[in-house]
Amino acid sequence: MKLYKDADELLKRELPPRITSQIYPLFVAGNVAYNQITNNQKYKNIFHSELFPNARAHLMNFLICRQFEQDMLKTSFPFDARILKVNNFGRKNIELFKENIVIHIAKAKDEDSLPSRSGYRESYSYLNRFLEKQLMFSCDDIKNISVDSEPYYIFLTYGGKDNTIDFVNLIVPNAGMTNILKKVNLKESLSLFKFSEESIAKTEEKNITKLKKEVIKKLNLDAEGENK
Repeated sequence: MKLYKDADELLKRELPPRITSQIYPLFVAGNVAYNQITNNQKYKNIFHSELFPNARAHLMNFLICRQFEQDMLKTSFPFDARILKVNNFGRKNIELFKENIVIHIAKAKDEDSLPSRSGYRESYSYLNRFLEKQLMFSCDDIKNISVDSEPYYIFLTYGGKDNTIDFVNLIVPNAGMTNILKKVNLKESLSLFKFSEESIAKTEEKNITKLKKEVIKKLNLDAEGENK
């Protein structure tokens, strides 16, 4: 494990653009798949139902998080992934991890907000005791220290209105999850590298197609459409 003096150094070292450029496209692909499914006139009676807004966020979250499961990820993806049980009601989430960091994906109300508080998220946030971890070692320069320690905790938050994803942020919460220590807007930072939503959608076409087939099969939408 490596120690970092603060959240800024953590993100710069662990999640530079060469890493985040492999994460952000999966959010774009999930959003594209969502729109292609819900805008398909074949299934309009389902997705234009007055009750559909109750399920909108769940469908979007599934289409995003599904891509982070091991069978969907490219072999070059820089993280391992596992399914984490987050409460006693069977709710599960994706956890991305490597030696120094663990990441949870969560929806947020806006780009300057942490996701909703929960017991497991607050518990994980106490991994971000930057000063306390440093004080364990009497050394002026910690940049190259490697120790047996706990990883740091990071959120991948996303959100938007209705059928769009307006932001995808890397957020480092403080210990206790009461404020944000550091935030990086992936959409803005990657725009400097001339990424576009259209070009990303083309490179992620295989994922988009697979996601659409899975949802249609799981919801038995083809049978629903044939009955109209």
